[in-house]
Amino acid sequence: METIAKHKVDLDAAPNVGLGSCFSVKTHKKGGLWEFDSLKTSLHLTGQQKEGANKGYVIQTELEAFQVLNANILDYLLDYSEFIPKHWKKAGRICFWGTIFTNPTLGDCIRVLFWNGLIWDWEFYSLSSYFDSKCPAVVLIN
Repeated sequence: METIAKHKVDLDAAPNVGLGSCFSVKTHKKGGLWEFDSLKTSLHLTGQQKEGANKGYVIQTELEAFQVLNANILDYLLDYSEFIPKHWKKAGRICFWGTIFTNPTLGDCIRVLFWNGLIWDWEFYSLSSYFDSKCPAVVLIN
């Protein structure tokens, strides 16, 4: 009988800012050692995003009532991409709002996960940019 490995993610660890990056961590919502389970997550769009688009700062405020996942989950998923739900490929930029980064040029940013047509990749996305229905947040569901 095959055993399925249980993967735990340290949500308290310092998040990745990228090699040689001029980004720093502004806020990081910790969550202890969390056993990853995609069935406990959901892609969430705010009312603003369902109706069109709005700047990230507005979306960030609307997400305060939700348990958003931090960038450590993004790094985990890049390492274990077989656990990324298939429907996320069409979702656009998957947003990890639990970690806010800052940069002298771009200002406040989050890291987003996206399917580039060949592999999963990530980038920083500025909160002064517009977030629409192709920018869902990853949230925990009860």
